Amino acid sequence: METTREGVHIVRPPRRRRNGRESAADLVERLKPSAVRVRLDSAPDPAHEDQVTPTTLGFASGFFVTKDGYIATNAHVAEDETVRYVVTLSDGKEMDASVAYREQEGVDFALLKVKVENAPAVQYEKLSQIRPGERVIAFGQPLALGQQITVGDGIISSVPWEEKMSPASSKDALTITGAFITTTVPLHRGSSGGPMFDMRGKLVGMNNATTHEVDIQSRAGSIGLVIPADEVAWLTARALRAVNDNNRTAARESKHAA
Repeated sequence: METTREGVHIVRPPRRRRNGRESAADLVERLKPSAVRVRLDSAPDPAHEDQVTPTTLGFASGFFVTKDGYIATNAHVAEDETVRYVVTLSDGKEMDASVAYREQEGVDFALLKVKVENAPAVQYEKLSQIRPGERVIAFGQPLALGQQITVGDGIISSVPWEEKMSPASSKDALTITGAFITTTVPLHRGSSGGPMFDMRGKLVGMNNATTHEVDIQSRAGSIGLVIPADEVAWLTARALRAVNDNNRTAARESKHAA
């Protein structure tokens, strides 16, 4: 039994397992706190101080990659430095986010930062463990419908060759065209940057786009494109190193200035 802020008692159904495995509904309930909604609002205009209510410019998604509040999302979500980024957690709590890092070399990856402790960071699945036909679930905010993160499911359609994902193969190995996981999970505007998980509860990848959005002709309809978790992990590590380097540089400059 759970008591809400309004004092309403909610009786949750018992968890059900099939063949000893966690049910899809229980898996969604467990993983949902790692996903966030990202709202893009217009920044306050100093020339119009009477403008109290900001204009919502769009929605996107993201997910926690560290316990101290770093959130992975797509670079195209975080490309506008003039907007205010508002993150909504699974419990409905809203908080301002800052853009901590954004890739500049054609890789659609960025990090947002919120002030939170013990965030439910995702665990990564290795590309070698992902197979076509495997069932997956994706979280996102499609078409800005409703106030909560939603979930969809489908299967893996194809997996890129693992050697294409090796950072050692070239300086910009992770920008190779076509190095996407494809899926039948419906992905729409607003789902960008959201997480996709396998039924083991590990991150398969980051929702990126659909074939319709990148102008790929397909009579079969829209196919979802997902940045593999191996790449997300590699990009996250690189981004955090850059953030730490920038913080150390700023601290030294501040010390010298004082």
